[in-house]
Amino acid sequence: MGVRRIVAVTGPGAVTRAQEETMLLRQAADTLRCTPEQLPERIQKLQAQLKDQEREAGELKRKLATGGGGTNLQDKVQERDGLKFLISRVDAADPKTLRDAGDTLRNWLGSGVIVLGGEHKGKASLLVMVSKDLTHRFHAGKIMAKLAAQLEGRGGGRPDMAQGGGPRVDLLDQVMEGLIDSL
Repeated sequence: MGVRRIVAVTGPGAVTRAQEETMLLRQAADTLRCTPEQLPERIQKLQAQLKDQEREAGELKRKLATGGGGTNLQDKVQERDGLKFLISRVDAADPKTLRDAGDTLRNWLGSGVIVLGGEHKGKASLLVMVSKDLTHRFHAGKIMAKLAAQLEGRGGGRPDMAQGGGPRVDLLDQVMEGLIDSL
């Protein structure tokens, strides 16, 4: 059988403990400008507001990364040998935003290769996406490994999508610039 440990506070210690908890409850209620009885409802409201704001911030980051912030990424599409390549540096470069932006751009582009890069927390962050019809010619994971190595970092992934990066943000533009010729 398992062993259970029970800890209890009794006597004057219990009274002190209850008074401390009551004071904490009042402080929390004062901070949220409500009564202690209204705290659960107020906390739920704040959590819902926070979730809505996080969703909105994520959508704005995705729009910024896909060109909705003034830079039209659609103008950056290059064609070589009948293939479309979209290689661009973006402002919002956290991994989730890059994935969301890449999905949006891949749906818009149809067939092609997408490479997005930017700075996130002082490091270079990259995303490579290859449309399904081109995975026999280009492997996103192998492209990523090559790019990340040039940034003194790591990366990899599936044939159609890969992420990675490295500490050398100063080399990011140079690495992305010569990419099409090296494919």
